[in-house]
Amino acid sequence: MSMKKEDLEHMTDAIIKALRTQVPIEVDLWGPDEIAAYLKVSRRTVAERYAARPDFPKCYRLPGEKGQLRWKAKEIMAWAEGKD
Repeated sequence: MSMKKEDLEHMTDAIIKALRTQVPIEVDLWGPDEIAAYLKVSRRTVAERYAARPDFPKCYRLPGEKGQLRWKAKEIMAWAEGKD
């Protein structure tokens, strides 16, 4: 299956845009899906097993967001490596 030149250019532009808009890990906030992907577990495991632990990093609720919890990515990474 061959791609049209326009489709390939569109995909290339999308990849470049995604790479440019990445937030530095030092300030990035992760939701349960990002944490699950990083830890290679299910979202449910994050919510039920890890987030409930007293040693798990503090979560934040964004202003105006109901129920949308976020964690500092660098804190999740340090926790996973046992470096709180």
